[in-house]
Amino acid sequence: MTAIVQRVANQLEGTLRQAYRLLLDRPALREAKAMRRLYAQFIRPGDLVFDIGANVGEYTEAFADVGGRVVAVDPNPDCTDRLRKLAKIRGFDLELCAAGDAPGTATLNTCQYSYFATMNNDYPELTKKHPDYTEVQWGRRIEVPVVTLDQLAQRYGTPAFVKIDVEGFEDKVIAGMSFRPRTLSFEFSTTVLDITQRVLSALDGYEFNALAGRTFDLVHSRWLTRDELLAWLNTKKTPYGDVIACRSAKNGN
Repeated sequence: MTAIVQRVANQLEGTLRQAYRLLLDRPALREAKAMRRLYAQFIRPGDLVFDIGANVGEYTEAFADVGGRVVAVDPNPDCTDRLRKLAKIRGFDLELCAAGDAPGTATLNTCQYSYFATMNNDYPELTKKHPDYTEVQWGRRIEVPVVTLDQLAQRYGTPAFVKIDVEGFEDKVIAGMSFRPRTLSFEFSTTVLDITQRVLSALDGYEFNALAGRTFDLVHSRWLTRDELLAWLNTKKTPYGDVIACRSAKNGN
């Protein structure tokens, strides 16, 4: 009986959160709809999705809402309680670890904002002069477990969609992936374009588009080659955003 009561309570909490968005937080509702509209283009019902750098599960929920079977991955203990509670409500799989180029342990650099936590030990210094980080106070350094995407694929299956948002550690995550998902998204920052270049160099057989900042509309009206996307990134028209990589039709998308 206790398990049934808890499940009903979890479902009620999710319903109340949705009602709040609908009645009181219209901007958040519009953003949530835009997010789901975008990712519904790339995630089909039943697709396996890896959310690498899930933070508090905002994207995880969106991926689940469009039909994805989600594995959420995040090592930050500041996000653990929220993710565990959300996993009970939404039924996704949760891995409380980081993803990287080799299994083992590594250092997570944390600050007062959970979404800025990074496995890149150079990142706190690199971002000191960036306007988005002026109030960031880097604090605890925590040893966390690390797995590779290949290990996750062995455990859950090969994903159709992989989202990577790990604050300057994207190249290490990609280095631990030997499979080729149908679609992949990863964050870019003009502060560390060399990392973005290394990720792109590993993605043969893909076509590319981008999201500028925290928006959910594709920037380009057509899919670009890797060189075309790099040329656009080097213009630095937007300081950060996401690259969307899709297997091109000629390569079996």
